[in-house]
Parts: sequence; structure tokens; C-alpha cells
Amino acid sequence: MSASYQFAPGKVNRPGTGWWPYPGQWYDGVHIGNETCLNIVFYGVYNSFFGDTSPRQAYWSDALSYNRQLTASHFKERHKYRLEWGVPDSISEDEGESHTGFNSGYLNWYLDDQLVMAVNGSIIEAPGYGKCRHE
Repeated sequence: MSASYQFAPGKVNRPGTGWWPYPGQWYDGVHIGNETCLNIVFYGVYNSFFGDTSPRQAYWSDALSYNRQLTASHFKERHKYRLEWGVPDSISEDEGESHTGFNSGYLNWYLDDQLVMAVNGSIIEAPGYGKCRHE
């Protein structure tokens, strides 16, 4: 079972496909459950527009992707798959002030009420990724 969250724009400094990230190279702070591991085969893709001569419009889209090991019972019996989410607090872009304690939202994936992956929006917002740029 794969639990993943895709967003853009993302990191430029990323691990190579099939490689484990070194500290600080990928997103820190994702919580994973038992029998779950990082999907090192897919970190996201580089997006560009056909015939575009402006590299400013090209960008990375990231995938925080984790795999949960399944057993034979997952194909023979019913199981409960659940996604919980909390929306971030609404703050207008023109406030331009520090927002200590700001709720950045979250996504939590479960299989049979056991955590597979939990992502807090702050791990994406803190380094400045996953936000639109106004140029």
C-alpha cells in the first residue's frame, strides 16, 4: 500500500531515484507507522512546458511517498483504509507578519486503525515549499 502526498513547487536538492536521502536532503518530520518505509523509487518529477524557453516556468513537484507492507490477508479479507485531514488556519497573504502557533493543517493515513504516515503542513511550509510564488 502506498500513501503519498504530491505538491509543487518542491525541492531542487533531492535524493536520486533508488537512493536513501541524507540528513536535510528530504523532508524531515514525517511520522510513519510500523511496517512502513520511505518509497525511494519516487520522489517526484521535474515539470517543464514543451517548447518553453524560459527556465523560470519549470519546477519540481514532490511526492512524500511511503509504502506499507501488505500480507496475504489484505487480499482475502476486508480491511479499513482511512485518511484524516485538518485544514490550515486561514491567514491572508498581505498580513506580512510572523504567525507563531499557526495551524498548518495535516494529513494522516491509516490501515486498520494503525498509522501508516502522518504529514504536518509545517514541514512543507517551513522551508518555503508547496507555496505559490508571485513574480
